Amino acid sequence: MAKLVAIGVGAVAGYIGIIALLFFWPSPQVDIPAYEELPDSIILDRTSELPEVKAFLARYSDPMIYVERAEGFSASYQIRQCELTGGPCVDNDSVVEPYIALHVILDTGGFPESSYIYCVNDSGGHIIKDNLVGYLQNKSCF
Repeated sequence: MAKLVAIGVGAVAGYIGIIALLFFWPSPQVDIPAYEELPDSIILDRTSELPEVKAFLARYSDPMIYVERAEGFSASYQIRQCELTGGPCVDNDSVVEPYIALHVILDTGGFPESSYIYCVNDSGGHIIKDNLVGYLQNKSCF
């Protein structure tokens, strides 16, 4: 009978130990994606030394610069043709004015992964993926 009690007490103690272990075991840390935690300034600093960003800023000195987090994760540099020519710009979402934008795609850590230029002019829009610096130095979107 004493052996039975000892086995029963051991089983209960083992069960309590397992429950306690599961209850107090540290839960795995959940990584928060960089697009939710990194300030824009850090992300833009990481893209500022890219050759294509330098070429864009050399050609277009005062673009709109922003970090996109809603649809993908990118740092974007954009300027409208009307801003370059000094002409009147239409601030209406239903009107798409000609513009050029450099989009730097970021990985989940907020580091540059790839880049492309999106050019919208009177002929429509097109994407440039290759030789971005050459395009910015030698060609024109407008």
